[in-house]
Amino acid sequence: MGVTDLTDSGALAGRIFVLDYNSNNASPDTKAIYDQMIGSMSFNQNALTDKEAIIHDTKRIQDLVTIGRLAEKYKTKNGSYPNLAAGSYIPGVSTSTWPSWTQTLGTTLGQTLPTDPINTFNPTCVAPYESSTCWAESLKKFRCPTDAANGKFSHIYAYVSDGNLYNLYTKLEYNGAGKFQNYTLGTSSCPAGQACGCFDYVIPNNLVKPKPS
Repeated sequence: MGVTDLTDSGALAGRIFVLDYNSNNASPDTKAIYDQMIGSMSFNQNALTDKEAIIHDTKRIQDLVTIGRLAEKYKTKNGSYPNLAAGSYIPGVSTSTWPSWTQTLGTTLGQTLPTDPINTFNPTCVAPYESSTCWAESLKKFRCPTDAANGKFSHIYAYVSDGNLYNLYTKLEYNGAGKFQNYTLGTSSCPAGQACGCFDYVIPNNLVKPKPS
């Protein structure tokens, strides 16, 4: 099992635990003890206040790596990354709240793509922007809102690519010791004219390696 833990040094670190028994020769008592042990295990007890945020952020990073590996696999086969030249609100861009996330990017990569654990905009977008996508068809513009002063942040995934390179973005929740953030909130990640400054974590294509087959 994999967990993210807040270490004594104040850093977040991934840990892998391998628990096993010989299923062919184990006695019923051994199996019962194993089941009880698994059922009673708990993690992140030293970060209870932020436990849900850490769990969410761990999933976010794992999800982006998964998508990145799919993109790398696609490039190996086709010579370039999906550039979303058509089928999305903005060429070269898709977010986990847009239809293109599933219908275009997911279909191109050949897999149903994961979405952010929260996957909503905060503050909520208002007209002429659609509340569910924050896309304004009349303006041909997207905005990803954030209100840091009042603790309001949008939590979505975004894929941005020109076919030669790509970046995968998200907004993490945990902001304490050992936080994972590596991107400046407020920095636009979309083409000029689009407001995509709601992210604080990025995975570029050069950080993701294809999963060994």
